[in-house]
Amino acid sequence: RLLAVGAVVTIAIGKLRPLCSQADGEASGSSRPKNTAATSSSAASASLEEDVRPDTETDEWWAGLEENIGEVSPTEYQLHAGVGAVRTGELHVNAAGLIAPGKDSVLDDWQVEYQKRMPKLGARLRGWQPSMRTRVAKDSVGASLRLSKALLHEEGESPSNTQPDGTGLDLLLETSMQAPRISKAETNWEQRAELIVGPRAQAKYLNLSLPVGVKIGAVMSAKPPERSGVGFEDESVPARVPRFYVDLAWPLQELKGWLVEGQTFHRKAGALSGQVRRGWRSKNQPLPTDWSVQHFKQHGPLRLPGFVGDSMDAASSFLQDRWNTLWGRSSPHLPQPAPRPSVVPATKLRFGSDGPGALLGLQSLQSGLGGSGFDGMVEVSRLGWGAKLALALGVADEGLGQPRYAITAAGPWHNKTSIMHELKWMLADGQWVGVTCQNGGPGRPPRIQAAVELVR
Repeated sequence: RLLAVGAVVTIAIGKLRPLCSQADGEASGSSRPKNTAATSSSAASASLEEDVRPDTETDEWWAGLEENIGEVSPTEYQLHAGVGAVRTGELHVNAAGLIAPGKDSVLDDWQVEYQKRMPKLGARLRGWQPSMRTRVAKDSVGASLRLSKALLHEEGESPSNTQPDGTGLDLLLETSMQAPRISKAETNWEQRAELIVGPRAQAKYLNLSLPVGVKIGAVMSAKPPERSGVGFEDESVPARVPRFYVDLAWPLQELKGWLVEGQTFHRKAGALSGQVRRGWRSKNQPLPTDWSVQHFKQHGPLRLPGFVGDSMDAASSFLQDRWNTLWGRSSPHLPQPAPRPSVVPATKLRFGSDGPGALLGLQSLQSGLGGSGFDGMVEVSRLGWGAKLALALGVADEGLGQPRYAITAAGPWHNKTSIMHELKWMLADGQWVGVTCQNGGPGRPPRIQAAVELVR
């Protein structure tokens, strides 16, 4: 019943450089940004007043970008439509592409997928329930056959009637094949086996229950797997050798009706998404139409007023000096994009069948650059409200790291508020150590969690 609230306001790297350059341009009386390559970590201790030689190629790139800024900002879109029923199965259609003003639209990717479960065959196959899936995409075609069996049965329930829906203890065996549509590359086959420990199995065997399941699996394929984010095969991993993995597993959700959703993104207009979903009409249980429309935009950096910015800058400098004095190190001179602190606001508006909602977030520009700073958000909806404030001190890649503190408050209207404190110590290479403390509610002790992430 509590309103789960969380926000992460990020700054695109592409927007940081124009901001720093714009500050330099305003100081020199020029409207075109100068070269600010000195913002790298190697020049972090250098002052902004030092002379940096201009880069001719960079200046030409900025001039061409400013002249054709309207032509290089296409609108990205993603569309998805689906229809499904228990007897006929599910059919899904996905499309993604670009729309440029005054130019032809580009269909970058598309996919048509059909899947069907056959639970009635479970009685004939000793509880094993088959399901099939076929897929036709822009560059490839594929098909798979899966056998699922529920190993956790309720009292008095027949094993053949228990549905492997991902909430209990399920065993899955899957064989899939994939072949390219255009090239003459070889067909790739894959054999997969998974054991899913769902919330019901966790509560029975481990005395705990997570909202999602945990799957432990092994997979073997005819080709080496592709490297993450690269797109080509990882030759260091041999083919036809089992690989083991652990991942989260979500409960099975079948589509019993129709669904249409889409999302667009433009550099200036932001992200706009919408969804409409409705189940088939039933006399026993009428299902209403669920719909939602949401707009999210990260706005340009704004300089705070003088009395606010100067006070925050003085407080930040005081804390930074005390922190450096405590650990006996010199103060790093990070490049400042403006004489006084700047913030990057973000807004989100949502309208739907469950009521309206709004979010406002602010992040200091210095924290986006990896230095000391803050970020916060406030969200309200018909169900409740939520707020978060996070502070960071120092630089994670220097000295003893960067301590971070965040406090989150959320709750339904006219009810008790849930408060969570989070203390995290960020180290180099993305490593961190954190402790979270949250009130447990009326008559319950607070809950304390500790986590560590290390990189080899």
